[in-house]
Amino acid sequence: MTVRVIRGDALHLHGLSTDTKPVNNIPDGSDYYETDTGVFWFLDVDTWVPKNSLETIRALLAGIVNAKLTGSLVLNETNKVTTANTDILTNYTSIVNTNSVLMVLTNTAGVLSLEVDGILGTLNSGTALDAGKWYAFDVLMTEGSVYNLQFSVNATMQIKWIGGI
Repeated sequence: MTVRVIRGDALHLHGLSTDTKPVNNIPDGSDYYETDTGVFWFLDVDTWVPKNSLETIRALLAGIVNAKLTGSLVLNETNKVTTANTDILTNYTSIVNTNSVLMVLTNTAGVLSLEVDGILGTLNSGTALDAGKWYAFDVLMTEGSVYNLQFSVNATMQIKWIGGI
Protein backbone atom coordinates (compact mmCIF):
# COMPACT_ATOMS: atom_id res chain seq x y z
CA MET A 1 0.00 0.00 0.00
CA THR A 2 1.20 3.52 -0.71
CA VAL A 3 1.32 5.97 2.17
CA ARG A 4 -1.52 8.44 1.66
CA VAL A 5 -2.32 11.82 3.17
CA ILE A 6 -5.82 11.99 4.64
CA ARG A 7 -8.09 14.80 5.93
CA GLY A 8 -6.78 17.24 3.30
CA ASP A 9 -3.50 18.31 4.93
CA ALA A 10 0.05 17.00 5.29
CA LEU A 11 -0.18 16.13 8.99
CA HIS A 12 -2.34 13.00 9.06
CA LEU A 13 -0.95 9.95 7.22
CA HIS A 14 -1.97 6.32 6.97
CA GLY A 15 -0.54 3.15 5.48
CA LEU A 16 0.56 -0.34 6.37
CA SER A 17 3.00 -1.18 9.16
CA THR A 18 5.39 -2.47 6.46
CA ASP A 19 5.40 0.89 4.61
CA THR A 20 8.29 3.26 5.17
CA LYS A 21 7.04 6.20 7.21
CA PRO A 22 8.20 9.40 5.48
CA VAL A 23 10.16 12.06 7.36
CA ASN A 24 11.31 14.43 4.60
CA ASN A 25 9.19 17.58 4.47
CA ILE A 26 6.82 16.18 7.13
CA PRO A 27 6.37 18.58 10.07
CA ASP A 28 6.99 17.43 13.64
CA GLY A 29 3.74 16.45 15.37
CA SER A 30 2.35 14.75 12.27
CA ASP A 31 0.69 11.42 12.90
CA TYR A 32 0.67 8.11 11.05
CA TYR A 33 -1.99 5.40 11.40
CA GLU A 34 -1.11 1.79 10.54
CA THR A 35 -4.28 0.47 8.96
CA ASP A 36 -3.30 -3.19 9.42
CA THR A 37 -2.30 -2.96 13.12
CA GLY A 38 -4.31 0.00 14.44
CA VAL A 39 -1.15 1.58 15.87
CA PHE A 40 -0.80 5.38 15.85
CA TRP A 41 2.63 7.02 15.55
CA PHE A 42 3.69 10.64 15.78
CA LEU A 43 6.73 12.38 14.32
CA ASP A 44 9.13 13.93 16.83
CA VAL A 45 12.36 15.42 15.45
CA ASP A 46 12.45 13.14 12.38
CA THR A 47 11.68 10.01 14.45
CA TRP A 48 8.35 8.17 14.37
CA VAL A 49 7.31 7.26 17.95
CA PRO A 50 4.31 5.05 18.89
CA LYS A 51 1.69 7.19 20.59
CA ASN A 52 1.20 4.69 23.41
CA SER A 53 4.87 4.14 24.23
CA LEU A 54 6.45 4.84 27.60
CA GLU A 55 8.92 7.15 25.84
CA THR A 56 6.02 9.22 24.51
CA ILE A 57 4.44 9.51 27.94
CA ARG A 58 7.75 10.52 29.50
CA ALA A 59 8.37 13.08 26.75
CA LEU A 60 4.91 14.59 27.16
CA LEU A 61 5.25 14.78 30.93
CA ALA A 62 8.75 16.26 30.68
CA GLY A 63 7.66 18.84 28.10
CA ILE A 64 10.19 17.57 25.55
CA VAL A 65 7.61 16.92 22.84
CA ASN A 66 6.07 20.08 21.44
CA ALA A 67 2.67 19.49 23.00
CA LYS A 68 0.60 21.42 25.47
CA LEU A 69 -1.74 19.56 27.77
CA THR A 70 -4.36 21.91 29.07
CA GLY A 71 -7.84 21.19 30.22
CA SER A 72 -9.68 19.73 33.12
CA LEU A 73 -8.96 16.55 34.99
CA VAL A 74 -11.66 13.97 34.31
CA LEU A 75 -10.08 11.36 36.57
CA ASN A 76 -6.92 10.98 38.61
CA GLU A 77 -6.73 7.63 40.40
CA THR A 78 -3.59 6.32 42.10
CA ASN A 79 -3.46 2.65 43.11
CA LYS A 80 -7.10 2.12 42.09
CA VAL A 81 -8.04 -1.47 42.93
CA THR A 82 -10.35 -2.80 40.21
CA THR A 83 -12.50 -5.90 39.92
CA ALA A 84 -12.59 -7.80 36.63
CA ASN A 85 -15.24 -6.64 34.15
CA THR A 86 -16.87 -4.11 36.49
CA ASP A 87 -17.15 -0.34 36.15
CA ILE A 88 -14.04 1.49 37.37
CA LEU A 89 -15.57 4.98 37.52
CA THR A 90 -18.61 6.50 39.01
CA ASN A 91 -20.17 7.24 35.63
CA TYR A 92 -18.63 10.42 34.19
CA THR A 93 -20.93 12.65 32.11
CA SER A 94 -19.18 15.01 29.71
CA ILE A 95 -20.49 18.57 29.87
CA VAL A 96 -18.87 19.63 26.56
CA ASN A 97 -17.70 18.20 23.25
CA THR A 98 -13.94 17.81 23.74
CA ASN A 99 -10.84 15.81 23.00
CA SER A 100 -9.27 14.00 25.93
CA VAL A 101 -6.24 11.88 26.75
CA LEU A 102 -6.66 8.76 28.88
CA MET A 103 -3.40 7.51 30.43
CA VAL A 104 -3.35 4.08 32.12
CA LEU A 105 -0.78 1.87 33.85
CA THR A 106 -1.69 -1.47 35.40
CA ASN A 107 0.11 -4.06 37.51
CA THR A 108 -1.49 -6.96 35.63
CA ALA A 109 -1.86 -7.61 31.90
CA GLY A 110 -5.44 -7.34 30.67
CA VAL A 111 -7.83 -5.77 28.18
CA LEU A 112 -9.10 -2.24 28.83
CA SER A 113 -12.58 -1.31 27.64
CA LEU A 114 -14.28 2.05 27.28
CA GLU A 115 -18.03 2.29 27.86
CA VAL A 116 -19.88 5.16 26.15
CA ASP A 117 -23.59 5.54 26.84
CA GLY A 118 -23.84 1.91 27.95
CA ILE A 119 -21.99 0.49 24.91
CA LEU A 120 -18.73 -1.27 25.77
CA GLY A 121 -15.80 -1.52 23.33
CA THR A 122 -12.16 -2.47 23.78
CA LEU A 123 -9.24 -0.07 23.56
CA ASN A 124 -5.80 -0.92 22.10
CA SER A 125 -7.50 -2.96 19.35
CA GLY A 126 -8.57 -5.51 21.98
CA THR A 127 -4.94 -6.39 22.70
CA ALA A 128 -4.06 -6.83 26.37
CA LEU A 129 -2.14 -4.00 27.98
CA ASP A 130 1.26 -5.08 29.30
CA ALA A 131 1.76 -4.80 33.05
CA GLY A 132 3.99 -1.96 34.18
CA LYS A 133 3.71 0.12 31.00
CA TRP A 134 1.94 3.44 30.49
CA TYR A 135 -0.59 3.60 27.65
CA ALA A 136 -2.22 6.75 26.27
CA PHE A 137 -5.49 6.86 24.34
CA ASP A 138 -7.15 9.76 22.54
CA VAL A 139 -10.85 9.80 23.44
CA LEU A 140 -13.36 12.16 21.83
CA MET A 141 -15.96 13.06 24.45
CA THR A 142 -19.44 14.17 23.44
CA GLU A 143 -21.57 16.55 25.50
CA GLY A 144 -24.11 14.63 27.57
CA SER A 145 -22.54 11.22 26.96
CA VAL A 146 -21.71 8.98 29.93
CA TYR A 147 -18.28 7.32 30.14
CA ASN A 148 -16.83 4.46 32.14
CA LEU A 149 -13.92 2.01 32.02
CA GLN A 150 -13.62 -1.72 32.65
CA PHE A 151 -10.58 -3.98 32.89
CA SER A 152 -10.72 -7.70 32.09
CA VAL A 153 -8.92 -8.88 35.25
CA ASN A 154 -8.54 -7.82 38.88
CA ALA A 155 -5.78 -5.22 39.01
CA THR A 156 -4.33 -2.15 40.65
CA MET A 157 -4.27 0.74 38.19
CA GLN A 158 -2.91 4.26 37.77
CA ILE A 159 -5.36 6.35 35.72
CA LYS A 160 -5.08 9.95 34.54
CA TRP A 161 -7.77 11.30 32.21
CA ILE A 162 -7.54 14.88 30.99
CA GLY A 163 -10.33 16.50 28.97
CA GLY A 164 -10.46 19.75 27.04
CA ILE A 165 -7.15 19.44 25.23
